[in-house]
Amino acid sequence: MGRASRTGRRFGTVGVFVAIAAIAWLPGCQNTLKLYEGGTKPAEEVAVFVPVPHDLYFFHVFHVEIVSVDDHVVGLANRSVSVLPGSHRVKLRRGAGTGKKHEVEYTIDAKAGHVYEIDARDVESDPPGVEFWVVDAHDGSVVAGTKPPK
Repeated sequence: MGRASRTGRRFGTVGVFVAIAAIAWLPGCQNTLKLYEGGTKPAEEVAVFVPVPHDLYFFHVFHVEIVSVDDHVVGLANRSVSVLPGSHRVKLRRGAGTGKKHEVEYTIDAKAGHVYEIDARDVESDPPGVEFWVVDAHDGSVVAGTKPPK
């Protein structure tokens, strides 16, 4: 019985290590979903929507999920989305676990060569709410949503 117990503990420790490594690895495995026809275009010919990562201990976490762009479902495996310049409908969501999810949709005039950083924060109100915003990383201008807090 003592031997089985040791094996179980060793496996448990290895299992915990593997789980922690997987959790740390997953946020870094972000793909960019290409929402245009043809081959991959250079960065100066496309616009990219990307959630802003936040540090939580040694993990990167995202406060916002890009749900869809122009009715194309993005999916959790794709953190960022690459599109051709022009007007795009971007649907965003914030929420955790089984709690309430807040969603918003913005129409953004995306420019070639620009990266649009998407973020959100909880707002203490009654009922609780969420503020979303989209910033053009090229010049720091807010292109949609509520101006980010300082």
